[in-house]
Amino acid sequence: MSSMDFSTALAGDGRKTAGWFVLGLPMLVPIAMLSTMPFSMVARRGRRAIAWLAMCVLFGALMWFAYSQSTPLARLEWALDVEIPTDVKIIRLRETDSFNDGITTVGACIADREFINDLVAHHSLSEDITGGYISPYLPDANISVDGVGYRNDRLTCYHDSKTKTLYFVRRYSDPRP
Repeated sequence: MSSMDFSTALAGDGRKTAGWFVLGLPMLVPIAMLSTMPFSMVARRGRRAIAWLAMCVLFGALMWFAYSQSTPLARLEWALDVEIPTDVKIIRLRETDSFNDGITTVGACIADREFINDLVAHHSLSEDITGGYISPYLPDANISVDGVGYRNDRLTCYHDSKTKTLYFVRRYSDPRP
């Protein structure tokens, strides 16, 4: 699992590997051998071009799928567990994987009231927090006290209606789809 630290103020797309990825490096050799075995068997039977073509198409499709699932918009959609409208603009998205305790996603985005209402209804959030709860997670954000806060056991949101900014923290141990 990789982490993300995306911000519109920073260059790049924010993707970075987890610090403990070194533990998985020795596993790459057996995985590489097992994943290329079917293509080797086809190539040994005299169909070398078909084996190379099939391997390139399959691995290309797998790399495209992995890339598309790790974009900031895909991670926001997975974190909030609702379909993200096209007018939502991501300001900040930070996702960290603690290796044992699951994933924590912290973020801020510009969203209208209709999206907030859909989010609250989908997660059955109750209105009960202030912006002071979320400010330690986003120390560089200027969170006003005029907003409305919502939470349940996994998702905490705070919506500043003046700036239309939604701040959120989501902790979960569910596996990614």
